[in-house]
Amino acid sequence: MSGPKSPLIHHIDIENYGSTQTCQDDGVIANEPLSFTARNAGMLFIIYSQFFFASMDISVKLLNGLEPPVHALQDGLSWGSPIRSLAPKGVRMMLFIRSVTGFFGLSGMYWSLQYLSVADATVLVFLTPLTTAVAGSVFLKESYSVKQAVAAVFSLLGVVLIGRPAFLFGSLNAVPQGLPDTVPAQRLAGVVACMVSVLGNTGAYTSIRAIGKRAHPMHVMSLFSLWSTIISSLGMVVFDIPVVYPTSWMWILLLFTVGVFGFAAQVRTVPVILHLLTGSSL
Repeated sequence: MSGPKSPLIHHIDIENYGSTQTCQDDGVIANEPLSFTARNAGMLFIIYSQFFFASMDISVKLLNGLEPPVHALQDGLSWGSPIRSLAPKGVRMMLFIRSVTGFFGLSGMYWSLQYLSVADATVLVFLTPLTTAVAGSVFLKESYSVKQAVAAVFSLLGVVLIGRPAFLFGSLNAVPQGLPDTVPAQRLAGVVACMVSVLGNTGAYTSIRAIGKRAHPMHVMSLFSLWSTIISSLGMVVFDIPVVYPTSWMWILLLFTVGVFGFAAQVRTVPVILHLLTGSSL
């Protein structure tokens, strides 16, 4: 179903998205067959991004195993950098919302990896596409089909099975292999952190859709880095988290890979969202 157009979104014509018609230099429309890569560019870049997101998550998980373990807010500082960028007028509030919600999207994932396996945390965060579809329907007046609603219900059932709430499953003494020190309360905290990540990612993707082509993807990236640094620093002050310095080459390497893999994933995620949702060029 679809409703009236949302005032939040910058509307462009996407009826011909995916068409094989291209414009020649003289303005004549010519039919040219697209290669496999061109037809599936958006999906291929999504696979690319997910690979680096998974690599980043594994690096964070390994950081949690160091002594002393690296806090989620300290991980956030490894991602952010104080890059100042003049945001275009008209989208500054949306860029701020994208930056703040994106920070909680990543930090929630970092937090959950302290108590959950990479596999469990990743599956829980896969709720993001469905919650984003709902947000797009509510805030941006985009269509939301019955099939998507049914898929959302099954995804929520999957979250319940992974979370294993005590009122349904009884004793939670059994924990996943590889996490012997995790108690039920910590596992529940990890699930809650994943839900924070889902909500944060939903806000980030929805705001990127609303921004559309009114800001360059690097505006989105640089302001996200700036606000990640600011919020992480404030959080460390509020929660009295000490500043720590790498004490081994492995620590330095993992912090470096978190930043590199995170940037590599995000640098293609932003334009891909714009490509898939607005038909803009990659």
